[in-house]
Amino acid sequence: MKRITSFSILLLPLISACFGDDAGQRGDPAREVNPQGVIETSTTSDADRDGVADIEDNCPSVENSDQADTDDDNLGDQCDDDDDDDSVLDPEDPCPAIVGTLCPIQ
Repeated sequence: MKRITSFSILLLPLISACFGDDAGQRGDPAREVNPQGVIETSTTSDADRDGVADIEDNCPSVENSDQADTDDDNLGDQCDDDDDDDSVLDPEDPCPAIVGTLCPIQ
């Protein structure tokens, strides 16, 4: 049987207040609870596992190792509904990767 110390009793509410009761359970790669119940932090987390650290990833929730960002809005094309920023959403845009509303018809 594990003995609960007064230190543990005082520390638990502090951890819950700072990180929430479900710290590490939300898929937050910056804070994970290891099997021993210790909160670990990482500066090299990669939630979408595309080889680009989340802190540098322009689309951290979707795999996009090429980091394509056609319109240079710092939002990767995989997460951007309008890759060329011409106000025409990609599904309706005949040329979603060409900036501007005019594109050559093929």
